Amino acid sequence: MHIETKLTGEGWRAAQSQLSLWVTRHIAKLRELLALAGQLGKIPIPVLPVVVVQGHDWTCLFFEDRFDGARLLSGYSVGSTKNMVDAQAVFAALQFLMDWIQTKYRPWFDEMILQPLLAKAS
Repeated sequence: MHIETKLTGEGWRAAQSQLSLWVTRHIAKLRELLALAGQLGKIPIPVLPVVVVQGHDWTCLFFEDRFDGARLLSGYSVGSTKNMVDAQAVFAALQFLMDWIQTKYRPWFDEMILQPLLAKAS
């Protein structure tokens, strides 16, 4: 999962641009691995969440594979580290994202890429 950090009040557009570049490259690598795994056609890649930390404020953005790059779908504030109550929201959001990685993204990766590549290597 990609995380970009910036100073408070600075670099929001730069963070979005950096994350867009990383996600585009991430998707390109997944497409390359899908091809190596023999997964022909347009296999949908899951929406990829990323995090921007700007000072104390944490925002989660979601990027969609458009087969020609990544498109920002939406984003939402997940909390802040300014105080303990808001920090708990950040912690909960990170736990949710870790759960998503384990229950959605990793099984997709295993089924669509890892298992076919291992079968080819056998």
